[in-house]
Amino acid sequence: MKVLLRQGHHLGYLGIGFLIYFLIYFEVLVWGEGTLVRGFDGSVQSFAWLSKLARDWSVMQPPLWDFTSFSGTSFIGEVQTGVLYPGNMLLGWLSPELSQHSADLYIFIHYVLAFYFMALFLKDSGFRLTATLAGAYAFASYLDWVQPHRFVGMVYLPLVLMFFLRSMRERIPIVQNIWIYLCGIFLGLMILAGHIQPYLHSTLALILYVFVVGWAPAYSALRLLFLLKHLAFAGLISALFSAPQWLLSLQHFSMSYRWAPDRTGGLERVPYEVYGFVDTLAPELVGYLLHSWIPLALGIAIIVFVVGRAPIRQYALFGVLLLLFATLSGLGDHGYLSRITYHIPLLNSAREATRYVFLILFASSVLLAVSVQSIPDSIAWILKKWRGKEGFVSSRDSHPSLWIQALVIIAMVPPLWSHSSVFLRVQANDDPLSPVQLYRRGKIIEFLEEQGQTAGKSFRVFNFKQTMASNLGNAFSLMTVRGHRATILRDYYDYFSGALGDPLDSKFDVLGVRYVISPEPVEGLELVMQEGTRYLYARNTALPIIHWFDPETGERRAADLAEIEFSANSVRFTLGEPGQGWLIFSQPFFPGWQATIEGRDQDIEKKEIFMGLMLRSDDKRVELLYRPRLIWLGLAGVLLSLVAFAAALFRRYSTAP
Repeated sequence: MKVLLRQGHHLGYLGIGFLIYFLIYFEVLVWGEGTLVRGFDGSVQSFAWLSKLARDWSVMQPPLWDFTSFSGTSFIGEVQTGVLYPGNMLLGWLSPELSQHSADLYIFIHYVLAFYFMALFLKDSGFRLTATLAGAYAFASYLDWVQPHRFVGMVYLPLVLMFFLRSMRERIPIVQNIWIYLCGIFLGLMILAGHIQPYLHSTLALILYVFVVGWAPAYSALRLLFLLKHLAFAGLISALFSAPQWLLSLQHFSMSYRWAPDRTGGLERVPYEVYGFVDTLAPELVGYLLHSWIPLALGIAIIVFVVGRAPIRQYALFGVLLLLFATLSGLGDHGYLSRITYHIPLLNSAREATRYVFLILFASSVLLAVSVQSIPDSIAWILKKWRGKEGFVSSRDSHPSLWIQALVIIAMVPPLWSHSSVFLRVQANDDPLSPVQLYRRGKIIEFLEEQGQTAGKSFRVFNFKQTMASNLGNAFSLMTVRGHRATILRDYYDYFSGALGDPLDSKFDVLGVRYVISPEPVEGLELVMQEGTRYLYARNTALPIIHWFDPETGERRAADLAEIEFSANSVRFTLGEPGQGWLIFSQPFFPGWQATIEGRDQDIEKKEIFMGLMLRSDDKRVELLYRPRLIWLGLAGVLLSLVAFAAALFRRYSTAP
């Protein structure tokens, strides 16, 4: 392993990380006892989204659209779904039918990567092996996977800082600097991973890192200009590399409300409410700050900054300032930054105090590395002066001898073990929120899947009062009128929300709701079956999701569908009996949809909130395809960033001696 490390390959760190987390999660990974998918967000959101991603990417269909939630909505526009994240693509190719175990492996791999990337960053920054391992373990173990789609992006922060540090060491034109390209690419990868917050928080950490560590060698205006130019270039590359995601997300957000389920099972609009300083300090931050070794590490880092030497001194200052900034950002119920970001799209997602816990814990990991780096030096210096012997430091490089470093590592075991017991939790398989329980295929699901196969998914399901998992549509590929998202299309909410309390409402006929899953008996509907405390009812008045509509009279009638076929981003159907007039696909109107009728292009018009097509008397074959133009513009940005990086890479190694 030392040979690998000395050669700069650093593969030893990858092996160490794999071994550590394999041993910690041995029972989960080998025997399936428990799961790493924890909490409501992990199971209800992330697991269901990963199920859809795996299903669609396994057949090489990027899931840009979601037919199975909210009667049809942009899947990529939600951003949290991580449609274009390479790890999710790979998951689909390796595990087309997502299981709890494959989701556990997915999270486990990211634990290992987090350890590996943090180790690379610390080693590249000049930390010794003991400090590197301690900091890497603390960082990776801090990644609480309650929201996997958010924490996956946070894994890459160490690489962003490391590549920027390497770019500052180069004295070549910026367009030829491969490290600044890599910095921007991995920064953009955070957005693709499924959340905007890792990108925002990492950008804040990068800016602070640049001014504390990067500017330290020479505090001059020229040096500052050099750093700002590199920051701007990294930001440009990150924007180009993630362009497909943020372009489509901005379009989706511009047409949406932010929403949350209320306690009665309905929907309420939540316009990123701004709260005052309700609490002096958010309780969760107090718990993190006082946990285990963090106060000790903070105290040692402050001492190192006062009496220590560069470069360890700059990292001590960086850790302290980042910790203080992130803590202040978490003050109050939602934090002072919410007063600024309330009116700024995307930025207003950085709202709750818990969102800044990641930066607090990353800063704490840096402080731990600083402490472990400094303690052996201090012990060696004291022993050398006290005993008058040189044996306590290695004669080769004046570093503390290995046995002193070993003692420090041993001393860190108890607090790190305590740390693991808090953060490295496993959710039991019998927990109601574990995927094996939440997405168990019972009689109701099997019946609905069978009906979907025979009826060609020409109907929808209403999960009344969220009787079953909110995103059951994504998990089981069922067409539903609800779901669990951070956003909901404004037109759909305004049309649909008033009907949530009444499964008999006529709007459900228009939406094609043939079945209702309810936690209680519903008078006026036909009972199909009962499974435990869950009831499945049939709504015999429902129209097919494709039906005829007369705008003048408001009359609707069922369309005779000979066949209907859905794919990730398209629907094709053939009418059994042709007709003339407006044919409605009861899906909310949204830009980017294209239609062909009998092979000719046809405009899609908005009828009420739905998609309408004017058919001739002999038209029977129709295809609807979601192909937004913005995706091509975004892909051009990705291509441009990768071509520029490839050119810099080629120039670097083709001219190398």
